[in-house]
Formats: sequence, C-alpha cells, structure tokens
Amino acid sequence: VFDAFGPPALPAAPRPLHNKRVCSSSRVHNRSVFLLSVLFSGWGWGGRPNKTHLRFGPPPPPPPLLSPLPEPKLGFLQKPNVAATPNSPFHRAPIWDFSAGAVRGVVVNIEPTPEAALLYPYGLDKGDSKNPKLDDGTSKRVVLSVPFSFYGKEYETLYVNNNGVISFDTPVKQYTPDPFPLADGRPFVAPYWGDVDNVLGGEIFYRQTTDPALLKLITQHINQYFPSIPFTATWAFVATWDHVAYYDSRSNKGNTFQAALTTNTKTSFVILNYKDIQWTTGVASGGDPKTGLGGTPAHAGFNSGDETNYYNIPGSRTDAIINITTTSNVNVPGRWVFQVNELELIGVPTEVPHAAADKRCWL
Repeated sequence: VFDAFGPPALPAAPRPLHNKRVCSSSRVHNRSVFLLSVLFSGWGWGGRPNKTHLRFGPPPPPPPLLSPLPEPKLGFLQKPNVAATPNSPFHRAPIWDFSAGAVRGVVVNIEPTPEAALLYPYGLDKGDSKNPKLDDGTSKRVVLSVPFSFYGKEYETLYVNNNGVISFDTPVKQYTPDPFPLADGRPFVAPYWGDVDNVLGGEIFYRQTTDPALLKLITQHINQYFPSIPFTATWAFVATWDHVAYYDSRSNKGNTFQAALTTNTKTSFVILNYKDIQWTTGVASGGDPKTGLGGTPAHAGFNSGDETNYYNIPGSRTDAIINITTTSNVNVPGRWVFQVNELELIGVPTEVPHAAADKRCWL
C-alpha cells in the first residue's frame, strides 16, 4: 500500500503486485516537491532480476526529465535494531527526489537484490528431485554424500516425507502430529508436520548440493545470525513444499515452506523458511474441509529420537501456527535457524517472539 502526500493525490497502482513485498514513504517538501522511495524484496532466480514498472495516475504523455534536487533531504531507510542514517542505500535501493508539479504519471524501474528472497532456489531446473503424487507418501531413501550431525549423532540417510517432515534413517507417514518428545525414537526435522496431500495440489522438491553460489549465500546467512560461530558451508540439503494442499481439501489453499540442512562436516545448521501458510490441519486430523483450520494443527520443530531432547517452535499444535510466517528467531519474518549438531540446540529464543504486526519492511 502506497501512502502519498502533497500535491494532487495520486491514485493507487491499478494492478496488484504479485509475489512482491513493498514499503514506501512520501514526504512534503517546499514548492510542491515530494519524495517517493520504493523497496522491493523479491528476486527472479534465473540469473536476471525482475524489472517492475509502477505507474500512478492516468496514462501520461512522454514523461518530463526528472532532475535531482540540490541537496535533497531524503527519508531514512531502516531495518530493525539498526540505526537509520540519511540517504542510507540498504541493498542498493533506488531513491529519487523529484518535482511533481506537472507530472501526471511516474514510471519507476526497480531491480531488487537476491539477498531479499526468503526461499532458497528450488525446482527441477535447479536439479531437484520431486516426490510422487501420493497421499502420505515419501521420497526414495536419500544417501547423503556428507554425514549430517543431529543432536549429537551422525546420519547418512534421510527421507523427505510429504507430511512436512525430514526424517533420518526411516520414513514417516504419520499425518496427525504428536507432541514432542516422541516415545518411539524417530529422529526428524519437522518444518511443518501436518496432513499434506500433494495429489490435490502442490509439489515437493529436494536435492543435496555443493553449488558454490548457494553455499556462499547460506554461509552469509549463518555468519550473520551466528557471528560467534566460525562457519563455511560445504554441503546443503534443500527440501521445498510448494503450495501443497491439505487432505480432503475443499479449497484452493496451499502452503509453501522450506527446510535447508547445511554443514561444514563438524557444525550443522537447519534453516526453516515459511513463505506462505494458509492452512494448519487436514480433515483426517479434525480440520475443516473448507478452511483447513481447527482440529490438531501442524507441528514445527525437532525431535532428537532419544525420547528426551526436542524443540517446539512457538505456536506448534495450536491455531497460532498459521502465523509462523510472521515470527522468527533471527529477525527475518518467516525464518527460523538453529545449530543442531549438539544435544542442546543453539538459536532457541529465550522468549516467544512477537509477530511482525507493524508495517515496516524487514530487510
């Protein structure tokens, strides 16, 4: 939503902006001059950025030249817990100061940066495998090229289970989540354990990789979130649930979330990304067929398999889990990151995080 102040009110953009997150600000200056600053946090994964044109007002004549004002006084771009500074170009965000006196329309070209994407790249074009269309199905047994340390034990095989679980050594077909710790000794990561039905909608992708570009990005993220832990990723496993439906759905709702496991052979991390969560419960778990809500909601967290150690992300198995896209332990809404190689997880918040209810853009 754009807020524009000053000379003649500018109508809102006539077309919706899909898959983009926008924040903007306007400020009145002397002589009918206003500032428009726009930030996008999307990215086209294909080697080139998306270019987006924003048009305000009726179709304009050929636009006049827009000249920077002398000594412009721009607003501040700010990220949480970081002091704002004048003209601060976070992520090379384009900022212009211009006169709006005779301008009936403005076209702004924006080239977002890849760092802003919440999900790591995925899909068949990235070399991913895809789970079969099968209710309560699983991937084939995946033999890891590098052992992954989880709660003090190394694992060499895993399964990507349709119902939102990455399990070590044995598949998990259970669709209604139980509270942790489980008594049956199953070790697994639960990005979003619920009754997924990819027959009704969505795809489930996975791959293990040593792609330098992806490992560099993951390394940057881990170093940012855990600056006291020396870490350079040498391997990663990425599993993505893309707009997956719930069992016996009578709607078009879909959830999109992702888990990335990474290691340097000694230290291991799990990154959980939640892009879009629209349902919590399948019908067989007591959910409503039209809404996907109610019953026993999905569970997010970790079960060590030793019947003692575990972690539940706040909101798990409650209606609040649908808000997981707005919570975080690393100040990035929709992202949770943990060091998982020791018996005690590193990255567990000391208090339940607050939802990002304000309208700031988190960069």
